Amino acid sequence: MSIETISNISGNLFYWFKNIIFVKPLRRLYFNGPDLKSFGFISIGFWNGLTYPEICAQLTTISERHWLQHPELCDIRIERQFLAFVVMAEFILYLIVVGYGIKRLVGYFFPNELTNEIRALRQMCDAKFNEKFS
Repeated sequence: MSIETISNISGNLFYWFKNIIFVKPLRRLYFNGPDLKSFGFISIGFWNGLTYPEICAQLTTISERHWLQHPELCDIRIERQFLAFVVMAEFILYLIVVGYGIKRLVGYFFPNELTNEIRALRQMCDAKFNEKFS
């Protein structure tokens, strides 16, 4: 088996894993999640099961009738919006993973000093809280 074949197989497995674990649930959330605009939040998707022409009409000032006549343009617009949503979700996941990694790395190099200081600070706060409310 050549390196190119192994690379193709691993790339396909990664794509499949990412699609099943990450993109499909995000797609379901994006298109069928509750409409947050109704609650006074900004619109980041969550179209509450609307059809593509209805979504395009809300994204633009163009009527739903136009989008029914030009579904390919509507599909492109919606997929672009969804891709932006996926990129945002990937970035948030990236920040979480990097933050967790930094936390673990700091804990690996400074386990006792930080842990003991945090424990002492917590005990001091607990003691003051108990004094005040006991």
